[in-house]
Amino acid sequence: SKMLWTWTSAKVKDKDVYTDEDGRLGREKDSHVTVKWGFTSTTPPHGMRKLCQETPPFVIHLGPVSLFKGDEYDVLKLSVVGAGLNRLHDAFGQFDNEDQHKTYSAHVTLSYVKPGSCDHLVGDTVVPPEFSLIVVDQLRYKASGGAVQLKLKSGSKSSK
Repeated sequence: SKMLWTWTSAKVKDKDVYTDEDGRLGREKDSHVTVKWGFTSTTPPHGMRKLCQETPPFVIHLGPVSLFKGDEYDVLKLSVVGAGLNRLHDAFGQFDNEDQHKTYSAHVTLSYVKPGSCDHLVGDTVVPPEFSLIVVDQLRYKASGGAVQLKLKSGSKSSK
């Protein structure tokens, strides 16, 4: 997380950062990969907890810098790849959510930026290869009521 913040602070000029009126957007301060967006429950459903307890840890790979292009702002991000992550995303679709994205593009948001201001950073490597593989052994369910840690199946070796 500190590595991402340091890189973003060095590469993204303050004048290029997009901020909204309520201060939600700007430089990302809480690095994370969203498994599934828009859950409607303030606490994790029982079935989700059970699913996590049955899911072995898995590996994700942090890739190069990429962008979600938008009219109002672009999202500067790291691409994330992981079959286990994709399986969990699909399985989480059974729980009530407001996610309307047609495709899942796993990523780590670095910053919200003004359109076109950071196109030159696409393809850059932020995380050195020796640190780009991460074992995911727990999740954080974040809702309006706070955050809850969900541990994946303990005693299991990680899967791809």
